[in-house]
Amino acid sequence: CEALRSPGRKIWTALRPDGFQGPLEFHELAPEEGRDLESFAHLLHDYTSYDMEEAWRLFDFNGQNFISFDRFVSGCKKIGFEGNVERLFGGLDALGVGRMQKEDFFYLTKIARASRKIRLSHRGHAGELASWIRLTCGDTEGFLSALGFKGKKPEISVRALAIGAKNLGFPGEALLAASKLARRPGDPRVQSGTHVKLAELDALIDDRPEDHLECDH
Repeated sequence: CEALRSPGRKIWTALRPDGFQGPLEFHELAPEEGRDLESFAHLLHDYTSYDMEEAWRLFDFNGQNFISFDRFVSGCKKIGFEGNVERLFGGLDALGVGRMQKEDFFYLTKIARASRKIRLSHRGHAGELASWIRLTCGDTEGFLSALGFKGKKPEISVRALAIGAKNLGFPGEALLAASKLARRPGDPRVQSGTHVKLAELDALIDDRPEDHLECDH
């Protein structure tokens, strides 16, 4: 066992000369491919607003439940990816048969560092609204301040959240997003979709770190 551990230590030291003991990142093992992954992830974030289902449909536009290399090339051109398309496709095509499966495509969210910052996801409208609040106001306190509310509130009505978001320029379906945020089992009063607990909205916002833009007060 000691004989096996020694080469392992040498490899680890070569990859981590600073002695950091955290898990190895993909970009540390394959820097060039890692850069392609990060670039691709950021472009998907910019193009689909965190919606991985939408991103999948962008590439699987014929609904065949797999992505061929040609369709992948087409999708990459559409989102403006300028990296090594062949290498990126080969890395994500787990079976290596020229047909990327959906689980292969979604695996990007596990290995790209960008996905941990922007949390590419398929939670749809609620995630889009939470991300927009993060981008425009920082958190729910900033959002409420922009709406003219004073002091902390434990919750906000679906209607007030939707109207406030629309008035501040949210481009998505505000009422649908707010309603989805209010659907939580176990709380009879809000189960019908009347109120959103701001602590839960903040948790969703914190799950999508992004650079802040200042809110217009």
